[in-house]
Amino acid sequence: MPGGLRIRLMSHQHPARKLMTNFKRLFSEMLIVALVVTAALGPYFLPLSVAGFNLFGFRQLLPISLVLLPFLSPDFSWRSSWLTRIYFLLGVVWLAWGGIGLFWTPSFLEGVKELVSIGMGFLLAFLFLSLKAYSSQGIKALAWGWTAAFFATFLVAGWELMTREHLPSYFFLTTPSAAKSLITSTFGNPNGYGGFLVLSYAFLWMTFWSSRRFWVRLIPASFLLITPFLLLQTSSRLAILGNLAQMTLYGLLCLRRLRENWIPLLFVSLSIIIFFMGFSNPKLKIHREMSYLTKEIKIRPTDATSRTDPQPGESRSKQVAPSARSEAAKPNVRRVTSSQIRMNLIVNGLWLVKRSWGLGVGPGAFEYYHEQGLVPRSTVRAKNESPIINPHNLGIEIISQYGLVVFILFAVWYASLFYIAFEKRGDQTAIFLLLALVGYAPVTAASSSYIDQQINWTFFASILMLGVHLLSKDGHRRDMPGHE
Repeated sequence: MPGGLRIRLMSHQHPARKLMTNFKRLFSEMLIVALVVTAALGPYFLPLSVAGFNLFGFRQLLPISLVLLPFLSPDFSWRSSWLTRIYFLLGVVWLAWGGIGLFWTPSFLEGVKELVSIGMGFLLAFLFLSLKAYSSQGIKALAWGWTAAFFATFLVAGWELMTREHLPSYFFLTTPSAAKSLITSTFGNPNGYGGFLVLSYAFLWMTFWSSRRFWVRLIPASFLLITPFLLLQTSSRLAILGNLAQMTLYGLLCLRRLRENWIPLLFVSLSIIIFFMGFSNPKLKIHREMSYLTKEIKIRPTDATSRTDPQPGESRSKQVAPSARSEAAKPNVRRVTSSQIRMNLIVNGLWLVKRSWGLGVGPGAFEYYHEQGLVPRSTVRAKNESPIINPHNLGIEIISQYGLVVFILFAVWYASLFYIAFEKRGDQTAIFLLLALVGYAPVTAASSSYIDQQINWTFFASILMLGVHLLSKDGHRRDMPGHE
């Protein structure tokens, strides 16, 4: 059919059909926003325990969305690309190998729960693709979803700051002194909330630039300005490092066209000033941590541990074991630092890779080996304390439990996103994708675990949509303000 005739026919679409089309599009965008928000609210939103498995709000909304999908997208059509094929190949291999690993994992039930989280993560990506979240309107909905999630979690964080009360979590149960100075919002631990703030940063800028009206831009602008303040209140050094890397990169890119980019440069400058004011404020915990950071780096890693970062809402205590056979539990052990424990966890993870001949010890098994003291380096913080059993590193969490093949596929997919962002670097969306990828790198070593965090899988699905969006432009470029 000639293009002009097709356009005229579409313009004379029946009013009822046009109304239904617009309704489906609007509902799809609202669903994208709701999925991001519920993922950020985590197990505190509509908690429901079924057979020991926590079906909180996000895990309820995802299957409901899949049921509605035939109505919203009857043909299940979405743009396929080499990037999506890599991601879903990763999903198939990850789930298949994890299923096989259930035969040798010492933690069968925890392994099943972990695989359910992985499966739901890849289902979310499928759902986003089916809802056309990679389209121009879909990308805007994604950005507003992260902005709305920022606002929802900020309300909880603000309540914490004003009242010094917190949502129930294992972190404050085991570290009551931290309740006076740290915030966790809906993430159960400061590092988790700090990581979320970093993940949101690029999407806040997307919302800012996609908004036409001044008063609408004030919403993400205000969130961007309070991000460094909130990060200081979490005292998460790796999250702060990630955000500083994002701001530095964005500032350098904006210098290319200084006159057009004075707004982001002003925001970046103010944020950096806020950070350094916080570093020099003796009332903040981050000031004390920064003061001995150099000493931590100089200390040789030894049998050590650090505080745990719990995931609220899980039936099994994946954070602290009741006992350990580790030699560091002897009376002569001294209290050690966060850097030391993280190094020990990395060494133990690599030892598990070697022990399993690169195949992985199985889903959920990392915690078991540390709980039972079956690793070469201890993860006990001090005398009479229990060991830390979480990997605190996404790469170690993947490679130690699921082996080299899954880890390599994940690394290839993540590197592919960097490649796309670099190739399309003149495009506004590519800049934001690059900011997201750069910020996430240090965050992967901040929180206790990642595979069972739905906000982590929401981030993966979101950056996948950014990559598909860039590839779908077929070489057409939409310049970022101030970028050629």
